[in-house]
Amino acid sequence: MAALRASLHRPDDIDWTSSDYCTWTELDCDNNSRELRVLDVSHNQLHGKVPEFKIKNGKPVINTKGNLEIGTDISPGVPSRKGNMNIKILVGSLTASLVVVLLVVAGFIVYLVYKMKKDLVQSSEHIEIEMPEHNEIEMPDHNETEMPEHSEINMAEHNEIIENKAIPMQILRVETNNFGVENLLGEGGFGSVYRGTLHDGREIAVKKMNQEDFAGKGLKEFESEVTVLTKVHHRNLVSLYGYSIEGNDRLVVYQYMPQGTLSKHLFHWSDHSLRPLDWTTRLSIALDVARAVEYLHTLALQSQSYIHRDLKPPNILLGDDLRAKVSDFGLVTATEEGRESVKTKCRGTPGYMAPEYLDGRVTRKIDVYSFGVILMELITGKKATDLSRAEDDIHITAWFRKMLREEETFSEAIDGNIIANQETQRTIYKVAKLARQCCTRTPEQRPDMAQVVSFLSSLIERWEPSGEIQDFDENTVSSDMRAEWENIVKGSSSMV
Repeated sequence: MAALRASLHRPDDIDWTSSDYCTWTELDCDNNSRELRVLDVSHNQLHGKVPEFKIKNGKPVINTKGNLEIGTDISPGVPSRKGNMNIKILVGSLTASLVVVLLVVAGFIVYLVYKMKKDLVQSSEHIEIEMPEHNEIEMPDHNETEMPEHSEINMAEHNEIIENKAIPMQILRVETNNFGVENLLGEGGFGSVYRGTLHDGREIAVKKMNQEDFAGKGLKEFESEVTVLTKVHHRNLVSLYGYSIEGNDRLVVYQYMPQGTLSKHLFHWSDHSLRPLDWTTRLSIALDVARAVEYLHTLALQSQSYIHRDLKPPNILLGDDLRAKVSDFGLVTATEEGRESVKTKCRGTPGYMAPEYLDGRVTRKIDVYSFGVILMELITGKKATDLSRAEDDIHITAWFRKMLREEETFSEAIDGNIIANQETQRTIYKVAKLARQCCTRTPEQRPDMAQVVSFLSSLIERWEPSGEIQDFDENTVSSDMRAEWENIVKGSSSMV
């Protein structure tokens, strides 16, 4: 029995010390026999092999129920080599699985962050930001006035003009194939633009604004855009053909510009199987935009001028001749004569907003700043913001200033798609210095748009005499005219 106890590794708290083993715990004896008949060791967490018991009348009954590891020669507290291996495999598998899960989660987070940053830059063409109310500041200057955003353009004053441009919604549905996907030109934060054709054959672009915006800024922008375009007319401003209001639907109808946006030709030309813009075309586009902004600033009306507030390549449209027109007047602000600036909320597109704009100060010089950024993009072929550049150079203005320090090294910043000889490089360098001047941090140091137009015109429109011109003498007079004069002279002589 002692051997049995040792074999089964029985705990020491069991009293198996008496000389009468029939009195031992968990042993049953037949009173008529001193031989072992029944051994009950169930549920005792026993280990080890059960020894064989030989008695005269067969084998004893041994109950080992509840001892999961009985039958093995494992000592308590000493795991087997196989057990160690199983545990190691289990731990290793769990660890590997955890590492894989963490790597997948980390990779997904990195992808989301990268995608968000990438979308921020790419969708800067469409994203607008609005600063909270507390960012508005008081401007005590007597040349400055406070104007509620968009209310400076009173739609009621122009009802007669606007009513004449109203187009029934049903007509627009027919002309755009019920705003079908095949007519979709593009989408953005403002809504969707569809292509159509009027009954007189004019091609149109129909901007259908997002309905969720109409309770707030969207409706004001719609009213502002329609009102401004009914009052201003210039060859470098997109023409308004009409508008439509039906229920919650708000649509603006423009002339169609077949070559799309400057952004498409400048940054995505290869995606659309286009040729990159040459330098002469880029310079011509810059002059077109400058003339449009100059008109808004100084020539639109005698008593009122406009600040566009959202100049950028997606808002510059091109015709088949690649001549440019400025569009999207939803953020236009009007200024009265003699007023240098107005106070309003900061809304625009990151990368194109002047530093002072963040304080709510709006002057014509914020358009000059945006125009300078566009010049930098035309020269370099790079977007206003680029997260692939160093942190200090994410914005193109900071990077551009560094590249412009030396004329010799500036050639590295020029778009590689521009074929430039020495004369072209000199012209580009002049325009680059203009771009830098337009983007100075101090508004007073920036030129006005009239100066910009004058400078760019001098680079493009150089008038020269066409050649030798004969004076107007009798050698240039036709024979019929000479005969008529002779008759007049003879008549005068006879009267004398």
